[in-house]
Amino acid sequence: MKRRRRESQFSSDSFLDIVSNVVGVLVLITIVVVINAQGIQISLGTPALQDPPRGAERFIFECQNSRVVPLDAQAAHEELIALTKEKSPVTAIAIALGKADSDDIASFLEENDIGGKYYRMTMEDGLLGDSVTVFTLRDASLGEDERALAREGSVFLTKLKEKGFDPKERWLYFIVRPDSFQVFRAARKIAREQGFSVGWNPIGNDAKLQFASGGGMGSKVQ
Repeated sequence: MKRRRRESQFSSDSFLDIVSNVVGVLVLITIVVVINAQGIQISLGTPALQDPPRGAERFIFECQNSRVVPLDAQAAHEELIALTKEKSPVTAIAIALGKADSDDIASFLEENDIGGKYYRMTMEDGLLGDSVTVFTLRDASLGEDERALAREGSVFLTKLKEKGFDPKERWLYFIVRPDSFQVFRAARKIAREQGFSVGWNPIGNDAKLQFASGGGMGSKVQ
């Protein structure tokens, strides 16, 4: 598919924000209507949205197949920069300056396996005509289930205790599939016990993890 040539800026702000937030709101409205109709009183237990710690950087986890998987978009970006410096210095400079052509980046990602242990990073045209970066999970069996999360030495706990991974400097954002709310709640509980601020967003089973500059997904915590 031929792409329109345009400049592309990398960002881990998600293009899924608008759709997923609307879906989430509609679900909550439906729940409230049903509860009111039946005269049931219940607390949803969800605190109001607020800004994350000032200056803190977001780190993403995907909850899918009842497992929690770390999505290190920054590491993938750094891997892309390093590989383009080696194979295509001109492209590397353009990316660093935010002036890279999206077709050049897309072609480079097609030819090179970038994204780390858990994901493959690619680029494609988004619904709004801009280029989006897509992270595709390499295998649905990857990640840790609820029991494994709390074990000493788990990938999840190791990440939270990693040097430089401080609650004042990082906050956690969970992208949650319909089959993974239980494991998400377990991970959120552990994260909060470690002092981390947490935000989250529900998405459909078939929705892609795609990110575009200018999105607002993951800008608040609960």
